[in-house]
Amino acid sequence: MRSFISWPTIVLLLGCMAVGCKNGQSEANPSVSASVPEPEIMASAQTQEHTGQTLEGELQFEDLEGGTWRLLTSEQTWVLRAAAGRPSLETMLSESKLQSGAKVQVHGWPASAEENIGINMAGPYFEVDSLKAQPR
Repeated sequence: MRSFISWPTIVLLLGCMAVGCKNGQSEANPSVSASVPEPEIMASAQTQEHTGQTLEGELQFEDLEGGTWRLLTSEQTWVLRAAAGRPSLETMLSESKLQSGAKVQVHGWPASAEENIGINMAGPYFEVDSLKAQPR
């Protein structure tokens, strides 16, 4: 089984626990410090702007865990969910009069690694900004 924490990190953390640490720095030896990401780096990663992309494919409803809307494209199958601040996916589909089997264009972006989890683990998530029927 692989560990997500490296051995040097474990040794450093155990050493800090044994001698007492404050803010990742050993009281016994101030030159020993744990690697903690800077708050500015973490904040900038969380506030990334989404450029968006448009995908075309077939809309499909799957009766899984209360219902899941998926988009079947030529390259991949996506689990659809409404992007933050947008109406629910069901509202967007109802307003557009779209049903399972419809050919659609979906504008949005793939969910980030941190957000790519949910109850309907049927594929990677695509955050939907808007959707409409494909022009014929």
